[in-house]
Amino acid sequence: AVGVLLCAAMGIYGATALPMRSFFADLFMFRVLWWPGYANPVAWSLYHELLFYALMPLIAVVAGRRHLALFALLAIVAFVLADHPERNFGIWRFFMIGVLASELTSRLPVRWATATFVSGLIVGIFYMLMPQRMADVTSLVGLTVPRDDDAGLLLGLGCFLVLVATPHLPAVGRFLEAYPLRLFGMVSYSLYVTHLFFLQANYPDWRVLTQNLEFFGQFEPMPFWYLPVVFLPGMLFWAIVCYVAVERPGIALGKRLA
Repeated sequence: AVGVLLCAAMGIYGATALPMRSFFADLFMFRVLWWPGYANPVAWSLYHELLFYALMPLIAVVAGRRHLALFALLAIVAFVLADHPERNFGIWRFFMIGVLASELTSRLPVRWATATFVSGLIVGIFYMLMPQRMADVTSLVGLTVPRDDDAGLLLGLGCFLVLVATPHLPAVGRFLEAYPLRLFGMVSYSLYVTHLFFLQANYPDWRVLTQNLEFFGQFEPMPFWYLPVVFLPGMLFWAIVCYVAVERPGIALGKRLA
């Protein structure tokens, strides 16, 4: 709701063909009922998360607690066989990877945890550095793995290995509990919800960049200190405001309702 109201306040709905319809469709998340399109730019994944959390209890009942890992594995295989670069489809692989990781972490021998964690980091780094298409590798199984595709199989594998191993590594836990990282983790969801609106406020024409990379070449670059001193702290500030004013009270309300 906060994201939708920010969209309205910044005139984003006014740029759509059906402003009022788009506003109410986003407000009530009618995208999950196949309403065509959405104006809130960060909402694309929220619809899928909503469906996943709504379906997860049903999945647990159908698969059974003992067979949940097998269900997740079969689901991942099905997603791979139906390989498609569409991110709205590919994000579901990561949901199932998370389920599989949570089920298998207790079965991972502790002595393998460090090697598993390091392997996950190596896979993730390779994914970020590899060419746009791994034709030599994926042609063996008839699949494509674009580097810039959120559904990349290597990215999923790297995440899986890291998630399975992390609970067995106290040093990693202590590192993640360091205050700056803990603060960032606390407000990360609010940062996701608000970051594009902060970007919109700073650069109203940022959307043009997605279609025309040469567009910003006509402007003088900002000083080197602007990004670390002004822009990133400003983005983090509004994420903290959103967390304190909206997300934390919402979490407390959810606990009371539960």
